[in-house]
Amino acid sequence: MKTKLLLSFIVFAFISCQKDSLTQIEVEDVYGDPEEKLQPFAEEISNYEGGWEFIVLGRNNSQSYGYIEFNTNSIADFISTVNTDFIEPDTTSYKITVHKANPSLIFPSSSNFASLAQLAGGLDTLFTFKNVENDTIFLEGEYQKSRLKLYKSKSTTSINEKVENLLNVDSLLTMPKFFYNISLNNSTEVFAYVDEENQAVVFHYKEGGVSNYHFTKFLNTVDGIKFENPLTLNGISITFEDLKPATSSSFTFRDGQITNAAEPAFYENAINDFLISNSINESQVWLSEYSWSRRKRLDAFNMKAIRSDMQSVFNYRNFNTQAYHQICVAWFPGFFWYSGALAINHTVTTGNLLRFTYLGAFAAASRADVTAYMTSMVNRYIVTSGHYVFKTYNNRIAVVSADNAENWIFFH
Repeated sequence: MKTKLLLSFIVFAFISCQKDSLTQIEVEDVYGDPEEKLQPFAEEISNYEGGWEFIVLGRNNSQSYGYIEFNTNSIADFISTVNTDFIEPDTTSYKITVHKANPSLIFPSSSNFASLAQLAGGLDTLFTFKNVENDTIFLEGEYQKSRLKLYKSKSTTSINEKVENLLNVDSLLTMPKFFYNISLNNSTEVFAYVDEENQAVVFHYKEGGVSNYHFTKFLNTVDGIKFENPLTLNGISITFEDLKPATSSSFTFRDGQITNAAEPAFYENAINDFLISNSINESQVWLSEYSWSRRKRLDAFNMKAIRSDMQSVFNYRNFNTQAYHQICVAWFPGFFWYSGALAINHTVTTGNLLRFTYLGAFAAASRADVTAYMTSMVNRYIVTSGHYVFKTYNNRIAVVSADNAENWIFFH
């Protein structure tokens, strides 16, 4: 049997090696010609005479917005909201080419877009074209896997007007006070705050005498702030577009006016919900991921510098028949007394504000940096004007200082 198989192989080999007996067989191009794949993307960009708005999604879903005009084969005008340095019109070099067999958009390391990416962190400068859908081009970064979306801009404003709009948005979003009171159709029973952790705005409003809240992510664009899921009140879908400065603390927009304020347009306190009764199991506590925040500073007092997994804890205790509140100001799971704790009492003012009184340190901190942090927390909680306390989305409690509304903390 083995002999027959060997002879068959020799005969087959001999026939195959005869002159002109070989026929060339084309190898199937599984991946396609890269130049052909590049063509629709290059044409889509070069054939469009207007500009492109773009969104870049980086690590941890960080989101950056911008505007770009591909003027020549290698130079583009662009502006971006990553930093005020890039809101002014600038140019950047770029290439639309094949890189490692992939149709790609490349911003060289010396380009201004590369400077933007470095400043933002987690953004790529080399993107692979993935798809074109309607007026939108989708790309993916090669290293950081950030996602770039280019979509044809419908804005008819000049580049200078676009810059002005972006600067107005930046001014609005960096105002220091927590509350944004909104006047809409002569109604002032609407306020909002910016959830910086989630790149969102939370509206609190009254409709038919009933209070509610509305959470929506947003983008600051060349026409103003656009919401992913706009709030509709009195038949009006709220979008903060056409922003114009009215005063040092307010802007008009298409459908009304928004004012950065030290007090909310209306206030329904949740003090009783926050001050958990001692009849509840003492293991039930409120946690805060970042402790006290300020505008553009989630962890304003640098709790996370002690340990990245630190949290702030607030709960109610009853010790030797004396009821008090305990704040473990810098706690991490598994070692409760790492930081020590503060003991405080409370009163409720006539305006339903929550005011704390310092009773002393419940446990001493073992590190100097924690001791210093505890001192800053005493100063933060013990303010004579008290705090606004109200429920907000996702079963959270917001505590906002009433002295100037420039410090706040969220508990869950």
